[in-house]
Amino acid sequence: MRRALLGLVACACAFQPDGVPLRDGAAEDGPGLDGAIVDARREDAPVLDARTFDARTFDARTPDARTPDARTFDARTFDARTPDARTPDAAPPAAVCSAGTPGLVACWDFESSGSDGTGHGHDATLENVTFGAGRRWMGLVTSAASQSRAFVAASTGFNVTGAVTLEAWFRPTLVPAAGQQRVGLFDTDGQWGLFVYAPGDNPGGMVRCSITGGSTFYGGTITAGTAYHVACTYDSATGSSFLYLNGVQVATASIVAGSPIVPSGLSSAIASDAVCPTAPCANTLTGTIDEVRVWSYVRATTDLGAP
Repeated sequence: MRRALLGLVACACAFQPDGVPLRDGAAEDGPGLDGAIVDARREDAPVLDARTFDARTFDARTPDARTPDARTFDARTFDARTPDARTPDAAPPAAVCSAGTPGLVACWDFESSGSDGTGHGHDATLENVTFGAGRRWMGLVTSAASQSRAFVAASTGFNVTGAVTLEAWFRPTLVPAAGQQRVGLFDTDGQWGLFVYAPGDNPGGMVRCSITGGSTFYGGTITAGTAYHVACTYDSATGSSFLYLNGVQVATASIVAGSPIVPSGLSSAIASDAVCPTAPCANTLTGTIDEVRVWSYVRATTDLGAP
């Protein structure tokens, strides 16, 4: 009987490598610990009681380190390329102006200059302008008080025939006052372009599209401090012309089919009026203009974006 009891006691003991039994729940040469909280990863090191350990906040990369609770972690702002780094939600915008884009005649994104992004050489000469927040990144900031100017020299390569779409994004700080002639957004020597008029000056609206010189029509309402996308299209084969504001058609006109669009040898103004090509005038936009593009075809309504 005594031998049986001794055998049971031996079975209940743990042994060190040299055969010497350890105390119950103890590490080598260390104090006894409650077996419920012994850390098997390293000797003598206690860990959190399993009953209170929160697996949601344990970072397996660094033992015993606590990371933000997964319930509040925003995966949208975590950049996997640089662990633990937070990056802005916004992704870089797609290219607005690209050389070789089919049908894109001229394009100015005004990131830091007046260069024509199509590579066709229709660069704008800038005077008394600055750059500020535009539609996606930077835009051209102009002011009538500062006598800002942005002009494109006449070029036969800039002539458009057959069909055309002119579009631009702008945010006016001021709208034209009553009695002021107009503010130009894009103007080819008064023959073709986009303009903003004072409220009530024209019964059709505040935005004007001019096509083939004498053909003009109006639509939409403009408020200072608000961003807008404006576009005008014309198809000489049908004589149909449309004006869009923020992707919504606000006016239409029927023009004699086959009428020319842009006469040869005329200079163009951006954010101003080309009726004063040699000196600044009050018809300059006070605000920001961006992403001005000229296309040699009629763009689909779905391609004419909101601000």
